[in-house]
Amino acid sequence: MIKYGMALFFYSIWIGSMLFSLMSVPLVVFSETYRGGILSFYGAYVAWRLFSPLRVWPTAQRWMVAMNSRFPYFPSQTVVFANNIVAPSPDTKALLAYHPHGVLSCGWVTNGFGHSVFAASRIQWLVTDLLFMMPGIANVISWFSCGPVGRSNFEALASAGHNMALIPGGFEEATIFVHGKHRVFLKHRKGFIKLALKYGYMVFPVYTFGEELTYHSFPHLLKLRLALNRFKIPGVVFRGLWWCFFLPFRSHAMTTVVGAPLQLPTIPNPTSDEVDKYHAEYVAALQRLFDEFKGNLWQFGARFIIGFPSIPAFIMLQYLMYAVFYSVWVGSLLCFYLALAAIVLTDLRYYLITFFALYYGYRYLVSPLAKWPAAQDFAYKMFKKYPYFPVQKVVFEDGANPPAADSKALLAYHPHGVLSCGWTTNGIGCETFAASKIQWLVSDVLFNLPVMADMISWAGCGPAGKENFEKLCGEGHNIALIPGGYEEATHYVHGEHKVFLKNRKGFIKLALKHGYKVHPVYTFGEELAYTTVNNMLKFRLWLNSWKIPGVVFRGKWWCSVLPYDENPLVTVVGKPLELPLIQHPTWEQVEKYHSDYMTQLQALFDKHKGEYAKDPKATLHFFFALVFAFYTTWMFTMAAAIASVVVMLVSPTYRYYCLAFHACYFGYRYVCPMSGWPELTNWLVNTYKKHPYYAKQDVVFDENVTPAKEHSKTLMAYHPHGILCCGWLVNGGANEVFQKSNFSWLVTDSLFLVPGMANLLSWFHGGPAGRANFERLAKNGDNIAIIPGGFEEATIYARGHHRVFLKNRKGFLKLALQYGYKVHPVYTFGEEETFQSFPYFLKPRVWLNKYKIPGVIFRGLWFCFYMPFRTARLTTVVGPALELPQIDKPTVADVTKYHDEYMVCLTALFEKYKGQYATDPNAVLELH
Repeated sequence: MIKYGMALFFYSIWIGSMLFSLMSVPLVVFSETYRGGILSFYGAYVAWRLFSPLRVWPTAQRWMVAMNSRFPYFPSQTVVFANNIVAPSPDTKALLAYHPHGVLSCGWVTNGFGHSVFAASRIQWLVTDLLFMMPGIANVISWFSCGPVGRSNFEALASAGHNMALIPGGFEEATIFVHGKHRVFLKHRKGFIKLALKYGYMVFPVYTFGEELTYHSFPHLLKLRLALNRFKIPGVVFRGLWWCFFLPFRSHAMTTVVGAPLQLPTIPNPTSDEVDKYHAEYVAALQRLFDEFKGNLWQFGARFIIGFPSIPAFIMLQYLMYAVFYSVWVGSLLCFYLALAAIVLTDLRYYLITFFALYYGYRYLVSPLAKWPAAQDFAYKMFKKYPYFPVQKVVFEDGANPPAADSKALLAYHPHGVLSCGWTTNGIGCETFAASKIQWLVSDVLFNLPVMADMISWAGCGPAGKENFEKLCGEGHNIALIPGGYEEATHYVHGEHKVFLKNRKGFIKLALKHGYKVHPVYTFGEELAYTTVNNMLKFRLWLNSWKIPGVVFRGKWWCSVLPYDENPLVTVVGKPLELPLIQHPTWEQVEKYHSDYMTQLQALFDKHKGEYAKDPKATLHFFFALVFAFYTTWMFTMAAAIASVVVMLVSPTYRYYCLAFHACYFGYRYVCPMSGWPELTNWLVNTYKKHPYYAKQDVVFDENVTPAKEHSKTLMAYHPHGILCCGWLVNGGANEVFQKSNFSWLVTDSLFLVPGMANLLSWFHGGPAGRANFERLAKNGDNIAIIPGGFEEATIYARGHHRVFLKNRKGFLKLALQYGYKVHPVYTFGEEETFQSFPYFLKPRVWLNKYKIPGVIFRGLWFCFYMPFRTARLTTVVGPALELPQIDKPTVADVTKYHDEYMVCLTALFEKYKGQYATDPNAVLELH
């Protein structure tokens, strides 16, 4: 029969599309047999959709209305208008809210887009976005003027004033369906009211009597099935006619009643109170409509249930929220790093590269990351209504209040903890800060992670990088961040109060630059949220330098990402530290205000620990950072260069490949000479300033000595060389104090024969220390810095000894005399504590140096031999200049005279400062 044929056609496509889509996911993942075919099908379908987008098919729409009228499926299928109202005219800003959803929305289909009474109203029928991802049903419903109910489409239609119809109850209303019961899922479905207020729509309550008799459903495990709905998985199990389970029973009338409209005012930015008010009015109107017509339409004695079922203990809502959020966070990180490894090591690289290309292309070209106010409002309500911790609150110290919007306030949260529970619960998810319009800044790395990037951007988060920070500061926005970052998480120990702040000064510098006030914020209870593995700290901190999280943790036994919920979580916001506006703050000014900030944070902690800390006698610990990647490049390129020489000598097979590579590399260098990279130099300087590696790393100038001016014919001679020139790097080329002096940092010519290392050194304004380059620079009057001791000084290195190789190193003095340079002796205390070295066979190793072969055998940290011990305290002292006359052709006697004077100056500098900076105040300078 035709009536069965129509219903069978429509519902077959609906159910078939859903089942096919759900089954295709596990088949793609687990079945190599079907994976290719399914992916090809979806690829072809998506391509077809791109070339032939979904659209309304008026002929199909008219045919549907005609067939539904001529061959009705139910004995009676009628639309009734209450209180003499009529169907809305086209584009009159009418919103029809259909109830109940039922199992397969029979009233919505039969007495909605399939009914002639609404044909002239030009209604856009909105259904779940999920259906538009399914081949088959997406095309069919689009023919009948259906569209996705997602916010973007809703707002696009509302902006144009189109009439719309939707089913607010969604999947959940289908899941709570029970044969013969009138149930709607509405108490917390307020989004449609909020959007109706925003665009000034009138909302018609619409109720279908008979929907509750269309199917039988499986009533058990309700709460589990509701949990599935949150992942967009239908949770209803049902049957209809015995011979075709998805066809509804047709032995009863289907009557849809359209109630009088609730006329809403236009409120562009409705508050939650306004939404609650009009939502309550809508619920009351729907209840009145139901009560008025339930007796007239043979549903005598029916009971109307407006419900929002609770979740069982094992899937409590507060757990579910945290589980989803933290699972996405941790899962995104793990998947991202695993994907990178898979790209390098496996044949999955093409699929992964394609996925990342599509994702980032979509993000940057189609739909950039953006805030989602509805998601933020949802978070506020859920964190308030379903608190995870027994106490979770924000406390303001005397004299502190939630900052007014755009009041140039910076909230610095401490500690980071493992997964930033205080930041999430008492920050982003806290309604206290809703009116402050705070921009919540997090690690830039998270914005490279698919899914996590989208989720945190919905909540109003942004990257904490300097570029975005300064952009927001320039616009005067309020900002919140966690200065401690990954390192603070890595230092986490259960029950201890640790912050990573001593050398995190960038946020203070930027606050000074833009005249911000800085609130110290401390969360008590963060230290009790997880248990961590505390071994291999230095290795884990080293991972942080590569933006790899170094914390290994567990929370609840049944879900490790969930924090322990036995303890209160109290966030205390301190009084602001008022900073002056200094457009170009000096290092001393940053140090001063950073010290003031640390003092204020310590005072905040001490004042409130008795009330909120589990241990009233707790102590706040401050920690340093570990950032050092330079030596990896150095060691790797040196090893590769030596290996390539050996290969060329002993392996005919690979000899030509090595020769071809070196020919191409040096040919490229000849055509495109190496040059400085100022931006990278600035980055290096800022990185070492912000993330110092050693316990101490400072540059000290002797009395009346200041940083040299540019082109002032200044030569700085660094001592000692050490193993890997640690003082030369962190207190030399990578130190901001010398940036304006524009030094050329000269190193052994050998390194400029090493591909990779040569480029790296040249980017940082390095150059070969050979005579030709030295004279070229000296003729221009450029400032120069060198390490006179060279390989030999590294070879004679012994831990704890102050040794310089200088007695027969006179060439730099001869060239300084020839060009009239002044020479500053520079000595680094602490260089002698950076490595352990092999002390034997000294003479053979020094002999190797004559052939430019390094003769030092050393080790540093146990897990990475070339990483220096970070307990060293590096203090580089710049001594007074030895003023030299200009002698175009200095004699041996001239050179010897001034060389002796230089050694006296260096010894005097060492003796003057060893008591203050040397590990052993009685140390002796050994001149070789």
